[in-house]
Amino acid sequence: MRPITTAIRLVICALGLIAHHGYANTHSNAYVSNKVKVYTYHEKPPYFIHENKITQSTQHGIYQDFVNYLNAQQSNIRYELRFMPRLRLESQLTKEKLDGIIIGVNPLWFKDKEQTKYLWTNAIMKDKDMFLVNSKSDINFTKPEEFIGLRFAIARGSYYKGITELAKERKITLSSTNSAQQNLEMLAHNRADVTIMSQLTANYFFNSQYPREKFRILATPHDIFERMILIPGSQKHLHQELSIIVEKAASDKTWQDTLEKWHVTELVTTE
Repeated sequence: MRPITTAIRLVICALGLIAHHGYANTHSNAYVSNKVKVYTYHEKPPYFIHENKITQSTQHGIYQDFVNYLNAQQSNIRYELRFMPRLRLESQLTKEKLDGIIIGVNPLWFKDKEQTKYLWTNAIMKDKDMFLVNSKSDINFTKPEEFIGLRFAIARGSYYKGITELAKERKITLSSTNSAQQNLEMLAHNRADVTIMSQLTANYFFNSQYPREKFRILATPHDIFERMILIPGSQKHLHQELSIIVEKAASDKTWQDTLEKWHVTELVTTE
């Protein structure tokens, strides 16, 4: 047998490199395709906190903790938390272009009370929204009509049953803001009479940036609700496994301890 020439050796090596490159790309693409984006539009503590708004680096909060929990419960998919403004997210969802799932939402907020437009998991946590006023205010609340004539500071794109309707009827003055912090600033400086935020968010700020004695939380909550995961039709293959994990989380000490860390278990969630 004649020895293999240098040219033939080079051809064999080249074919080997091509084959290896194709194998590597196939596995790399498979890995990438197993990543799933978990979207939130709640850019506020303690749900979604990040140090850099552009890169969304150093993320933490309740939602990041639950994404970590999801990743710890299975190894087939890598879930990654992402922020997207509510209006853009809902637009993508309506156009059936959303390339992920949505965490921490409720069917009522997406006009899906019967849960027929989208797929949903059970609740990952319970929560409630509260009315906040300046501590010097004598405002109280038993029904939305009692707010007629007042000034509200509400995060842009938010919907609050009864209050949004009053704003559309021009029975209250509504200032659209960019953050919960801005809402508190407006209350503190008497540029608004009332704002709405979750009790968890209010307590977070009272324990870190804003003196609790400057504000008052009204006794009657605006709403008591559950936070779930919305799964659009394009991601329906995820529904079964997500439902199993969320159901397990309800009695899993690991997740319940996490909720306790964020003081979720201290909320009074019964009327």
